[in-house]
Amino acid sequence: MEVNNQSEAVSNTTSAVITDPVAPSALPARTSKVKKYLATAAAILLIGLGLLFVLEREGRVDTNFFSFLERSEPAAVVNGVAISKADYDSSLDQLMKMAFAQGASTTDPAITEQFRTQAIDTLINGELLRQAAIASGLTASVADVALRFTEIETGLGGKEQLASKMAEFGISETVLRRDIENEILIQGLFDNKFPLDAYQVTEDDIQSFYTNSGSGAAGLPPLSDIKDEISQRLKVDQQQLQISEYIDKLRSEATIEILL
Repeated sequence: MEVNNQSEAVSNTTSAVITDPVAPSALPARTSKVKKYLATAAAILLIGLGLLFVLEREGRVDTNFFSFLERSEPAAVVNGVAISKADYDSSLDQLMKMAFAQGASTTDPAITEQFRTQAIDTLINGELLRQAAIASGLTASVADVALRFTEIETGLGGKEQLASKMAEFGISETVLRRDIENEILIQGLFDNKFPLDAYQVTEDDIQSFYTNSGSGAAGLPPLSDIKDEISQRLKVDQQQLQISEYIDKLRSEATIEILL
């Protein structure tokens, strides 16, 4: 059972700290109304759940001993697995920075409280999905982690750029590799349970999306040029809904204690 009531299982206001280099190419600038809806299943993982680059389980030792002890205390316990206060503080810090960069208020107490709820929800959801992936027999090999690490490094333009980005967000390479491992596990779970090919999109669905996005009158290219992208987006929407319902189910069956 869940001790504290939580908000939406999957938050949708966070964004990836580091661009996913293997995501499909974006539409031209003039298709911005459609572009913001186009993403892959991996983007759901990185944006919807915020699992990558928001954890910082190492490298956070404070020079103040008692402060360090406080940060080492659990913020939540999920099926017997502790989520540390340091993880929560780091997740909240990332959310606040990204929200501020997007123009959101980070001083309004009501909004700040929403970020706090979102931060702990993100970590709880990620831990539940990690546990579910492992329970289903999935693994993330050292080679797979190394390959993904290289993809991110290459996508950013090299080692120096990656190091700079990690330093900006206070993330060590050890933490990044661990987060990549979790990403691989959870993405594997999504691929097995919610494959995109299983979702159906009709011509009417595509036309309706195009019309509601403003069509040619809003500066969008002809429907034939972006039909495949719209179809992909609609499939992702269906997938994300089922993932959200799946997380709700995991939460209802889990023993979750929130200690904040």
